[in-house]
Amino acid sequence: MLFIEEISHFCPERMEKEKQGGQAEEAERKRMEDALRVSEANLRRITDNMMDMIAQTDARFIYCYVSPSHRSFLGYEPEDMIGKSLLAFVHKSDLKRTVKMLDAFAKNKSRVKLEVRYRHAGGHYLWIESTGNILLDEHGRFAGAVFEKHDITGRKIAEMKVKAYEIKLRSLAAELSLAEERERRRIASEIHDHIGQSLAVARMELGALRESLSSDTLRKNVDEIKDLVEKTIQYTRSLTFEISPPILYELGFEAAVEWLGEQIVEKRGIRFCLKDDGQLKPLEDEIRIILFTAVREILMNIVKHAKAQKALVSIQKQGRNLRIGIEDDGSGFDIAKKGFDISKAGGFGLFSVRERLKHTGGNMEIKSRPGVGTIVTLEAPLRRR
Repeated sequence: MLFIEEISHFCPERMEKEKQGGQAEEAERKRMEDALRVSEANLRRITDNMMDMIAQTDARFIYCYVSPSHRSFLGYEPEDMIGKSLLAFVHKSDLKRTVKMLDAFAKNKSRVKLEVRYRHAGGHYLWIESTGNILLDEHGRFAGAVFEKHDITGRKIAEMKVKAYEIKLRSLAAELSLAEERERRRIASEIHDHIGQSLAVARMELGALRESLSSDTLRKNVDEIKDLVEKTIQYTRSLTFEISPPILYELGFEAAVEWLGEQIVEKRGIRFCLKDDGQLKPLEDEIRIILFTAVREILMNIVKHAKAQKALVSIQKQGRNLRIGIEDDGSGFDIAKKGFDISKAGGFGLFSVRERLKHTGGNMEIKSRPGVGTIVTLEAPLRRR
């Protein structure tokens, strides 16, 4: 019986079937390998001929594949980069930021976009934008990354030029503001010293003339002229303060803001409140002028557009900065609305103020909601002792 079973086990027909099955498996495996090779060749052909740069790194960000397009942009042959760290080509000023972003990229397993300077084979640097996608192993662990890179040097140069123009414009705006204020002070001084003084002398002369007259009719006429001169003196004094309030230079910023509030109460009927922390807050002349102009502009906007009943101004020292809050209970507006423009919301003056504050290291922030009112916050550096 055992002999029969052994013969059955080594049956030629069965052996032939097993042989054919093994050959079929081998053929299928070979077919799959060939298909994989073709697929890899096609992928390599695509990446090798792409205009953008394609690179693959391992988990330590060492290049293991670099497309030939790197030669056109960075001047390196692929073999010059393979086996080297991505970081070896990054500008030293961008290195710390790049390491931080790559660490977060590997940890969070999320997409990353880098804009850093890469060293060209010729020694100079180009701005390169890299978009990285993670590669995971069979256990879901970070195994490397594929980066798509392209040259953005032209765009970066244009951005830097625009930024330089912005800085220059802010500087010119600040200089214009100072020149404007100097001219205002000159005009105010001329009005006070010449027109104001001449009117004061005329008033005294009219008083002396009145005493020398015996006719009641003539005295009445002189009184009328004297009253007109008095009104003109009051107007010129008010005009002097509006053009360039001496109080800003004689008593300081806080006193000048308080005077502004009194003018609003007197002329517009809006309730005004000033809160000052009482601390010493020294300011450079340029910043003092900009802040006073800003507060005046904002208060005028409240009077003209906000339909407010009251306005609150707070002045506080915060570290090395001066912080000013201007709040009203007016109609407000939707600052998050698409198309919102500060120049339209507050006029060119407010836009100009923001730019001038940026130039001096300050800032302006606006918070508002329809029907709730508006809060404008100004910050500017104090004078260093």
